[in-house]
Amino acid sequence: MHVEAFSIVGTSRLEPGVRIGPFARLRVDNHVEAGAHIGNFVEVKNSRLTVPMVPGLGFEPDMDHLKSQLLPNEPWWT
Repeated sequence: MHVEAFSIVGTSRLEPGVRIGPFARLRVDNHVEAGAHIGNFVEVKNSRLTVPMVPGLGFEPDMDHLKSQLLPNEPWWT
């Protein structure tokens, strides 16, 4: 696990091989699986992040809840 400068990690479960930041914020109840990378200026809350994942810039709200509302092959950002 590698947490870069100016990153804030709240109550989250981080597996080995995770890269976070710089300037990232993990709020509460996150599960980041091995090999995932949370990039610059990203804020995540109540999410499970797996590999492969699409890195984003901004706020990722409750990804598990959001994905359950989409069609099976529809990307979450549409």
